[in-house]
Amino acid sequence: MDIIFNTFFLTFSLLCIYIFFLVLFLQSGLDKIFNWKNELNWIKSHFSKTIFKSFVPTLLFSLMLMEVTTGLMCFLTIVNEFYPVYEHLPFFSLFFSSCTLLCLFLGQRIAKDYQGAVSIAIYFGINLWGLFILSTIS
Repeated sequence: MDIIFNTFFLTFSLLCIYIFFLVLFLQSGLDKIFNWKNELNWIKSHFSKTIFKSFVPTLLFSLMLMEVTTGLMCFLTIVNEFYPVYEHLPFFSLFFSSCTLLCLFLGQRIAKDYQGAVSIAIYFGINLWGLFILSTIS
């Protein structure tokens, strides 16, 4: 039981979560930037029968900004672990991650893509686990 509350183990777990979200959000956000036209066409068809159909370009742009910002915050949090600059950055990274995941989850539910919503719920569980770990070592 001692290993579960070992600070090194908890810090390593948090670093893994930040790396996971760095890859997840930065890749997704950059994919939206570099493949804007394809992403927009896919999202338009995905939301064609929803209340969001008129706002797809604006929503996609907002989501892209959220994903890139969250990914960069996770990167800065990893750097912050080794070169401390701002003590609240780890919390804000997970906070932004929560907000981004909740937006994605809402979109999947509105589009009635229940399988997509399930996968986002799993990511959200990882995010909540990160918040729990952060609260135990702070």
